[in-house]
Amino acid sequence: MNKNTINLQGNGAIVVKEAHGGGITIDTNDPADILQKLQQLNDAQIAAIKQLADEQAGQLSEVFKTSLRDVVSQKNIVGGSISAKLVKVGDTIYEYHYHDHTKPGIIPKALTAKIPKISQDKIIGRDAELHDLHTRLADNKQVVLVNGLGGIGKTTLAQAYIAAYWDEYRHVAWVSQISEDVISDFINTEWLLDGLKIQGKEKEARKRFIRIITELRKMDAGPNLLIIDNADRELARWYDYLPGQPLWHILVTSRERIEKFDVKELDFLSEEEAINLFLRHYARGTISREAIKELVTLVDLHTLTIEILAKTAQTRRTGIKQLKTALKDDLTANVYVDHKGGKIERVTSYLSSIFTMSTLTGDQLWLLKQFVCLPAEFHSFDLLKKLIRPEESRKEAVFSEILEELCARGWLLQNSETDSYKMHRIIADVLKRQHPVALTDVEAIIDSVTEKLRIDQNKDNPVDKFPWIPYGKSVLAINPDSDDAKISKLQNNLALVLQDLGDYERALELSARSAAIFQKVLPEGHPYIKTVSDIYQSIKDQMK
Repeated sequence: MNKNTINLQGNGAIVVKEAHGGGITIDTNDPADILQKLQQLNDAQIAAIKQLADEQAGQLSEVFKTSLRDVVSQKNIVGGSISAKLVKVGDTIYEYHYHDHTKPGIIPKALTAKIPKISQDKIIGRDAELHDLHTRLADNKQVVLVNGLGGIGKTTLAQAYIAAYWDEYRHVAWVSQISEDVISDFINTEWLLDGLKIQGKEKEARKRFIRIITELRKMDAGPNLLIIDNADRELARWYDYLPGQPLWHILVTSRERIEKFDVKELDFLSEEEAINLFLRHYARGTISREAIKELVTLVDLHTLTIEILAKTAQTRRTGIKQLKTALKDDLTANVYVDHKGGKIERVTSYLSSIFTMSTLTGDQLWLLKQFVCLPAEFHSFDLLKKLIRPEESRKEAVFSEILEELCARGWLLQNSETDSYKMHRIIADVLKRQHPVALTDVEAIIDSVTEKLRIDQNKDNPVDKFPWIPYGKSVLAINPDSDDAKISKLQNNLALVLQDLGDYERALELSARSAAIFQKVLPEGHPYIKTVSDIYQSIKDQMK
């Protein structure tokens, strides 16, 4: 007759076998394997293993016993369920038979198999944010939404919140929205139906979802905590269904601003915190603090990118020169981060996987391409209209609407106080990789910046043109090897401004490129060829 058994083997591995033939092997010396496998077991199996561990404590590692105690506490498991045991001395195998003697109806503290936690001392900064989240939830906010750019640390903040306030909650559940179907994500969350003691009677997905919500609402003691990670605006449809205060605190993370939710904007780390984050993962000491400061500024203080680059420098001994061009070169990383789990093979390829642009409309993609041409700083709405000239693309009527939609969906950053907008450098790099920007996509902005840099010797003060230098450089960076006449004209105008600034080396380089293009695209003897050639010579003479 087949029996449910638990075998403690001589190498310390635990093999759980069920009468119907299923089984799980736990490597009791591997922390990751221990947590993953214990979360897959039911209450009866956990209770049996607990009893085994109590009787055979000397045969098991400390890391296993500690992890087991945590899982037992999370699931509120009491009592053992072992009814017989067979000890085999030859191979040091202890075989236990177990039966499900757990008490029916007891709802465990951990309602889902996955409840990731991270100690507050394992993250950089965010103390104020954690306190603010706790205050908001305690103040009977229905749903608190942590909103911010992808890879900035929203999920990590939620994990730290669980770790910091775990003891304050009676029940905790973690649901990840991995699709556009909220119902599917809820009912497919591992262990949620089992944790709530819901039998699989309802076949229709919506009815099973309503059953989950009903069981959550039926709880008569609290507070309880529900985390919904990586949500999108589809969740707003179910706002009135969600269990509410005071028995339930609901914490949502999302790149998107979702209607009705109390939004907690998660800002970037400070420069000092970003440097410390790099140093948390990099201990070789060959890269100076000043170089790290330049690097974190270059990636616009993006938390995930900083972690990836630091771990790459640590693991592969990558130098600062390669790190600075990591996004452009899609640098090999081969490091692990907790963001999605698994190994990151290449930096930009991985970032592209978390910023998928398949759902963007044509108008949204058009506007994002305009931002790629701009310096990575905030630009006022009025300036954007002047530079982008939406009327030339027949988008003037919807320009503001497109802009607001991109901000709401997390593709652009907005400063509402100054009515200004910015594209983060990481988004720009990913966009250029997924949707290369053609000159025909951004002709209006090329013309605008070229005109802004033009010096009228009769009335203009060249100093007034200096603020437009970063704009000229940003536009030229889109396609630095282009031989288009518009690009040549921009290079020429920028060269003249740089000459007045005193940056003769860069001015000479741009002037030479401009002259070469005009000689290529204009007919021989064209007067403009001589004009740009004279400009090149004048810059060269000033360098002597």
